[in-house]
Amino acid sequence: MDIEAPPLLRDTPKPQGERRGLVIVHTGTGKGKSTAAFGLALRAFGRGKTVKVYQFMKVPSARFGEHRLFEQLGMPIEGLGDGFSWKSRDLEHSAELARAGWARAEATVRAGEHFMVVLDEIMYRCAMAGCRSSLCWPACASDRRTCMWSSPAATRRTS
Repeated sequence: MDIEAPPLLRDTPKPQGERRGLVIVHTGTGKGKSTAAFGLALRAFGRGKTVKVYQFMKVPSARFGEHRLFEQLGMPIEGLGDGFSWKSRDLEHSAELARAGWARAEATVRAGEHFMVVLDEIMYRCAMAGCRSSLCWPACASDRRTCMWSSPAATRRTS
């Protein structure tokens, strides 16, 4: 019995022209959304690309495993929130942090200095702050940037 080799893609021409950006959304009710986003971010960072990670649920002083690892690697990660919103004693303060965090993340995306920007748990904060989450999509898609969102609450229409 002969085993047929799979077709090789080497004969397929490589796309030419400008590379467009991507918006990758990790969503669902199970585990692994942030892990998937961090894995792609680490791969990009390991290839010498500039990466920025914003976590909308974590406090700025958070020291979870991902923070320790990213710090050792020199990869920037920043907490923009005040923990779980459903545990907040001051929802207006949480909403204020969400608005400020969104403005910071949006400015980073629009500045175009990073190959990849991860917005972890973004939809919780957008819902809380009333921000239009679709505002940064054109900035990503029109350039060579990759924006990655992780949130169980993401839907097709996010604005």
